[in-house]
Amino acid sequence: MKNRLFILLVFPLLAFSSCSNGWIKKPKTLVPEKQMIDILVDVHLSNSMYSLRQYPDKKDVRLSPADFYYSVLHKYNITDTIFEESLIYYSCYPNKFEKMYSKVLDKISQIDQEYSEKEDRPIDIGKNKYQ
Repeated sequence: MKNRLFILLVFPLLAFSSCSNGWIKKPKTLVPEKQMIDILVDVHLSNSMYSLRQYPDKKDVRLSPADFYYSVLHKYNITDTIFEESLIYYSCYPNKFEKMYSKVLDKISQIDQEYSEKEDRPIDIGKNKYQ
């Protein structure tokens, strides 16, 4: 997974420099922008889930960060190649990519806020049938 993260971080940087020369062409199977935003949100959430596992089950001990990453890709029925090519392509357009990532961060903040609100609400257990 470290290699995968390295690729996800370094390729866009390389793409920025190569994009100006028109070297990167639009992939044949480009992930649509809205779906790409959703995938990026899920990738970030899955990375957080992996890193925050405090007491993994015996079943989970063998899971690696790559398993979480590939589960997201499986959810959207895309290959890692299609995802990475799309990520590189979108990163060639920094202004657009920045807007996309702003939406990713907004969605993650919204999810965090919804979760925080659920934590703060008292649990309504209703009337106990024995009372």
